[in-house]
Amino acid sequence: MIDQAIYKVLGDEQIADISAVGGTGLSAEQIPPAKPNVIYAQIQVQESDCRWRVSGSAPTSTRGMYLAENGIIEVWGGQALANFLAIDDTANDALLEVIYYGGAG
Repeated sequence: MIDQAIYKVLGDEQIADISAVGGTGLSAEQIPPAKPNVIYAQIQVQESDCRWRVSGSAPTSTRGMYLAENGIIEVWGGQALANFLAIDDTANDALLEVIYYGGAG
């Protein structure tokens, strides 16, 4: 049988407690250059809301893109994955569930 998936799951992780000042990023061992075939990440915030950025600037509890509890975003490209930072919007210990996708080559 031929696998017709455009992108394959190349990893996943849970990032607990994203309340650190300056934000919490994705694990370096899950993204390029450590995993050069990773193209994007699907990220769900759980337990609370969060703010996130991919610009290289740190999010705060009032600055950055807003993501409500159980919301999902996709972050595309090596630079955006490397720059991704999220912070808990409240004091409720939000966490991130992340799935990494890319080519198998």
